[in-house]
Amino acid sequence: MKKLLLAITLTVGMTSFGQEQYATYSKGSISVVTDKGKSQKNVYMDVSNKVGLRFTPKTMLSFVTFIEECYGKYHEWDSIAKANNVMDMSLKYYGDFKVSGYFDYGGWNFGYAQVQLIFSLKDGISTSHIYIGKMISSSNQYIESDSVMLKLTDELLEEIQTLLSTEAIDEFITAKNKTKSLFE
Repeated sequence: MKKLLLAITLTVGMTSFGQEQYATYSKGSISVVTDKGKSQKNVYMDVSNKVGLRFTPKTMLSFVTFIEECYGKYHEWDSIAKANNVMDMSLKYYGDFKVSGYFDYGGWNFGYAQVQLIFSLKDGISTSHIYIGKMISSSNQYIESDSVMLKLTDELLEEIQTLLSTEAIDEFITAKNKTKSLFE
């Protein structure tokens, strides 16, 4: 029953703000505001079943750049570790990126989270994760989200680069609005 209510709430919320589901990717769905206005081109990207990220066109490009930087750092640190026979270690890269997002905690809340890269090497095998810290609700300081970790892979990087490109978003909005204008 709760899932049904959540689905109805999300559907009403998305349609009232002109959000259209744009794509799905390995971690969830991505929606875009297609209606003309101040929030047109804003992107809502699920990163788990209860947490998502919200981008303006400018912050979307910054996020993609940050993920590309993290991917580069991961390969740089992996190469250095292998060249020096380092078998176990852990590093973090914070950069200077904070993201706006939303989360479900008895209703939808909005907040900001720090994003960072976590690189780990265990027994000579390296992994890298994008860590999205806890968000504190903008309406109640005592409500916070869970943090989320996304394994940084070639596939995730490619999905982010492809789906969060300005060209792809613009094409989607143009196609949606062209279809809507046929029936006006």
